[in-house]
Amino acid sequence: MSTVCILYHLARADFFERVRRYGFLIVAGITIYVSYLCVPGRDAGYTVLRLGGQIDGGGYRGVYNSAWIGAMVAWITPLLLSLFGFFLVKNTVERDQRSGVGQVIAASPVTRTHYVFGKWLSNLTVLAAIIALMILAATGMQFIRGEDLHVDFWALLSPFLMIVLPAMAVVAALAVLFETIPGLRGGFGNLVYFIVWVFVALSPVTSFWETGDVPAYDLTGATVLLGSMQEAVRTRFPDYQGGFGGIEVGVAAGTVQTFDWTGVSWTIRILLERLMWAGVAVGIVLLTGSLFHRFDPTHLLAPGYRGSARSMRRRIADWWRRYWHRSTPAAGVEIVEANVLLVGIHLPPVARANPLLCLGRTLLAELRMLLKGQRWWWILGALGLYVRSLMSSAIDARRVWLLILWIWPVLIWSGMGVRESLERTRQLVFSAPYPIQRQLPASWMAGVILTAVMGSGVAVQLIRGGQWIPLFAWFSGALFIPSLALALGVWSGSTKLFEVAYVLLWYAGPVEGIAVLDFMGASSQTVDPGLVLGHLGVTVLLLVAAVLGRWRQLSI
Repeated sequence: MSTVCILYHLARADFFERVRRYGFLIVAGITIYVSYLCVPGRDAGYTVLRLGGQIDGGGYRGVYNSAWIGAMVAWITPLLLSLFGFFLVKNTVERDQRSGVGQVIAASPVTRTHYVFGKWLSNLTVLAAIIALMILAATGMQFIRGEDLHVDFWALLSPFLMIVLPAMAVVAALAVLFETIPGLRGGFGNLVYFIVWVFVALSPVTSFWETGDVPAYDLTGATVLLGSMQEAVRTRFPDYQGGFGGIEVGVAAGTVQTFDWTGVSWTIRILLERLMWAGVAVGIVLLTGSLFHRFDPTHLLAPGYRGSARSMRRRIADWWRRYWHRSTPAAGVEIVEANVLLVGIHLPPVARANPLLCLGRTLLAELRMLLKGQRWWWILGALGLYVRSLMSSAIDARRVWLLILWIWPVLIWSGMGVRESLERTRQLVFSAPYPIQRQLPASWMAGVILTAVMGSGVAVQLIRGGQWIPLFAWFSGALFIPSLALALGVWSGSTKLFEVAYVLLWYAGPVEGIAVLDFMGASSQTVDPGLVLGHLGVTVLLLVAAVLGRWRQLSI
């Protein structure tokens, strides 16, 4: 079988398997809705992109023709897909491992490079399918807005071909690379990729947005589009002083002056820069092929295996113990098979246990499971952060150290509500008495206790400083985080959804200062009590959602 045929069948099988999943439909639906929001009408009351102007109106934007609408959608697509698309496609190698297909592939003539290239092509094809939906949505938006009904297919398609596809090729390659490195396959790899996304995808756009300087690298290609728009505005409006306006509510799109923009002039330099990212993607795939273990059983063991000599000795000892008990009877014992007829045996009734005592035992077990398996460096880091929060002022403890303390256990929170699915103990846990009245509250309370203990140093400083409203926000955050983890875990059955959602919420709210999303009250000098009450209301809704999700699991 030729190399092209092998790659085609690997990519094709994986592509059809993934487009049938709910995750693909959800991401596709979100991207289509975002493309609709990217082209606001005159009475929408907000703007997505305008050049110049003040917050009370003014500025410039292009006429809603094929070039402008294609550029707007192509501008936002790599920013979204470089984050959400990564988590959408980062599961192909793990799925082959869990389903046993990996062992079949390991016994076949498919080489490591063939397999990795096939998975990369599959990832890229899935992302390209979403891009195709974005192109169709952008075409539809041109007719919906109706400012220019002439469709210029090249002006509409070229930003997606030159800007979006090379960026998605890198994202697809990174997804395969992270799955082949043991330390990056799980939740820690998701956090690492988020940091990479902030610096590689988001920082160049932010830098160009604020200073106007073109960065040395730009994966998303936004600077190419925005720079071309600036040149067109300067030609049409000589009084343009530079600058951009992002997503702003309260600025009517009808107050912005329009100009005719025909698209980017694709020079050789721009094409070479975009082809460079395609070359980077191929280089990452080649590196991944050299690192891929090809489903070697010494590398692909149960979650938590770290490949150490101690773990290998433990596995050998377990195997020998099973072999010894199976083959050798105890000394002086003769194995005799007998049929025993049990007659007249009556089991005594089970005594009714104290509900509070049972809840306490279940809570203790949930706490032990939350903290089980944590490495020494994690515990040492948590202690160091806790001590540092006690040594700082109340303001620094709330605005600096609480941010770090409540991101440190994110991989522990992400296991809430999904442990039964991951460990395949649903039948055992759900068949126990009162799985909703006893086990679910105990799991939530364990998460609250962990959250409160991690941030207790900050709470002590707030009490010392007499900052009661920030303390109220701290209390709300301690309830909100485990509620979010439990609800998302129960409904998704995966740790990935909470890890992505919480890190984005943590970055947008407490770090970037969006007050509505600041669930811990760390981004501003003063805390709005109304927002804290709103976060408590969301916490109650999340708990209700967790209960409904668990009830749904029991009824299946």
